[in-house]
Amino acid sequence: MNKIQKDIINSLKRIVEKYPDKSVAFHLGMALSDYPIIENISDTELLKIFKKHKQLMELNDSIPHEEDIEDIIKDGLFLDVEEDEEY
Repeated sequence: MNKIQKDIINSLKRIVEKYPDKSVAFHLGMALSDYPIIENISDTELLKIFKKHKQLMELNDSIPHEEDIEDIIKDGLFLDVEEDEEY
């Protein structure tokens, strides 16, 4: 096993350790979802793909999804029906 291959394994391992609630298959599927034919992906490219997937997962973590949904629901509860009719 060469260095790039070891880095690929370690990268996937770090992702799975950071997100243990998701399966390995989830991470593989998400990371490779833009590639219909994965057999032709080089090891170097695969390492870049896993790094990008990790960055996207971290970015997704930084967004407070639950709070956004709760705010949208609360805002929707106080819409005035008459205002909608004016448009």
